[in-house]
Amino acid sequence: MSIEKLEIIDRGESSGLSINPELQDHLSVICKWAKFLAIIGIIFICLGFISMLLAGGAMATLLASSTVGMGAAIGPMITIGFLLIIAMYFVPVLYLYRFSNKTKQGIQFTNQELLNGGMNNFRKFWKFVGILTIVLLVINIVTVFGGIIAAMSMR
Repeated sequence: MSIEKLEIIDRGESSGLSINPELQDHLSVICKWAKFLAIIGIIFICLGFISMLLAGGAMATLLASSTVGMGAAIGPMITIGFLLIIAMYFVPVLYLYRFSNKTKQGIQFTNQELLNGGMNNFRKFWKFVGILTIVLLVINIVTVFGGIIAAMSMR
């Protein structure tokens, strides 16, 4: 596809592209699976939140009674860590759910604005997943090099 053709698509001029019945069918199936995965994600978020409350409270109780100096502070730190993980998991699940709903409605009602909104949420989903992947890769690389440096300094 040439750059000129991409510019024509961006300006909304006729480019010969259309959403034919086959593409509508593919998008409908994608929407069903995306909604399924989003609902499973919401269930896991709820289970994670319940686990956080139970584990955080249990850890706080156990560590508060320990003789370790920082024992009482570890419970809230674990709870905050769980909340951050749950929040990071919630964002892509929300984008996936919005993609599914808006795209399905856009196809169902032949509404270009809804379809564009759905695709925008799909773009946001993958952008978030990509950035999160880069961050996790950097953390892993730093951890490996930190472990190597720590091991070498112990000699």
